[in-house]
Amino acid sequence: MKKKELLYGIIGAVIILAVLYWFNLPPINPLSPGFWWWVLISLGIDWFIFYIRFGGKVMFGSMSRSSSHAKITPIRREEEKPEPEKEERKIPFRITMIPVGILAVIILGGFLSWSAFHAGAYSSRMIPSDGSASDLPTSDDVDHISLMDTGSASILGDRVIGSLSDLVSQFEVSDDYTTLVYQDTIVKIAPLNYGGFFKFLNNAGSGTPGYVMVDTQSFDAKFVRLDSGIKYSPSGYFFNYLKRHLHFQYPTAMMGDSKFEIDEEGKAHWITPVYGHLFLFGGEYIKGAINTDPSTGESVFYDGAQNVPEWVDNVYTGIFACELYDSYGMLRNGWINSWIGQKGCLKTTSDFGYLAKGNDLYIYTGITSVAADQSNLGFIMVDARTGACTYVECAGAEEYSAMSAAEGVVQDFGYSASFPSLVTVNGIPSYALVLKDSAGLVKEYSIVNVSNYTVVSVGTTFAGVLKDYSRKLASGEDSGSGTAGATMKKTIRVKSVVFADTDGNTFAYLVSEEGTVYKIAVSADETIVAVTAGDSVEVEYPESYDGEDVIAVDSAVRK
Repeated sequence: MKKKELLYGIIGAVIILAVLYWFNLPPINPLSPGFWWWVLISLGIDWFIFYIRFGGKVMFGSMSRSSSHAKITPIRREEEKPEPEKEERKIPFRITMIPVGILAVIILGGFLSWSAFHAGAYSSRMIPSDGSASDLPTSDDVDHISLMDTGSASILGDRVIGSLSDLVSQFEVSDDYTTLVYQDTIVKIAPLNYGGFFKFLNNAGSGTPGYVMVDTQSFDAKFVRLDSGIKYSPSGYFFNYLKRHLHFQYPTAMMGDSKFEIDEEGKAHWITPVYGHLFLFGGEYIKGAINTDPSTGESVFYDGAQNVPEWVDNVYTGIFACELYDSYGMLRNGWINSWIGQKGCLKTTSDFGYLAKGNDLYIYTGITSVAADQSNLGFIMVDARTGACTYVECAGAEEYSAMSAAEGVVQDFGYSASFPSLVTVNGIPSYALVLKDSAGLVKEYSIVNVSNYTVVSVGTTFAGVLKDYSRKLASGEDSGSGTAGATMKKTIRVKSVVFADTDGNTFAYLVSEEGTVYKIAVSADETIVAVTAGDSVEVEYPESYDGEDVIAVDSAVRK
């Protein structure tokens, strides 16, 4: 290989490295596998171009033709001219070994970082402390219970923006909602994104104007307009693309996904966790966090999660918290035991939720045995800012069993349950959740007993459900009928009847002369279609529903 061609190859490799870095943004850190793959793929593309450039006449290595063999020249007539022979390009052996060496680093680094060699270190990344049910939020503290999932929040957020004519044509609400504690209440927030590349060009100077906030208790949603727009975001382009902006500021940092947060004054921030490795490519842990101003792009790195400001709620993600506990639960008695015998092996359930204590956000999930027997041994609460973990021992149903129990009560309506929140009612650990229709709108509330998921209460208001559930606990009821228990019968005179289809089910809405609306599914009693205005109807429903504007009844009998 000529020196000039070698120089061209090096320049080409540098250009390819720069292009791939612009789009993929790997950390320039030898402890990151992404760094080595970036270099390896760049060299591979460079050599492929070199190979095509010389028509495949490329040899790898430093071997040359042997001079001991005579070269036979064919006899040609005088007028015949020999065809010019294409020159072969030889790539020096030392250069060919570069990608081989990089691939070896990737394979060997991954092997040496294997948890089989470091079970103790992997399991000690999270060591839970013992807690009790008193560590959980109580039903009296409803502001610290998150009853809304992201899907429902997204629907409400889209409605808010849809009503603002100056925003809906240029921006859209991000699907990435952040759960946090704001002014002692759990809320979900999401920034506005640019509606596309050309809309970014139209608004890049001012940025997106604000964010949507949804109260997880009252379900109120509002748009908050910022004094200075969000110029750096995941929906930006070029140097306004948040990830690229951060990687140019901290090129060696191994970063996680940025979360949109607000402080107690409502000022916006991007919080980005930074990871470290205990050994080569493995043993990931939180090294610190970066706080970025969305308007100016200025960033501050906090070394260690304990040094992050207290108003920050999201440094540890739910997925990473579960990963850390799974390492503890599976590897604390050794790697071999995690595969053979599995004595004392524990794992988290397949999802997680959020709850609050004071002004701190906690990730919670159930802990079950590796047998996956649909029951929990207890729960963990992980501080989403510091990563401190507390284990609460409480045997009972796992979250999805509780969700199924609540759905069974309203199976005629076809409602689906959201992932529950964990609370105590009169000191008893319980699941609190909402039931949604197919459009994602919240229709009813439910509380399910953790220790005995046949104790269920369902209703149209959380206060009514809490009242009925508390009565069941006090009376020692063990009924799975949900709305069963103390019921009342009342004879009403029907002022009007309305039939409506919701999610494929037909409901009858009986409006009494007093103005109260009584709702019943036609599939529950088809004789309801014969009821007309002026009829007297005896309705039966849970006593706890009395006084509500719309009452879901168990039966309606025409007199």
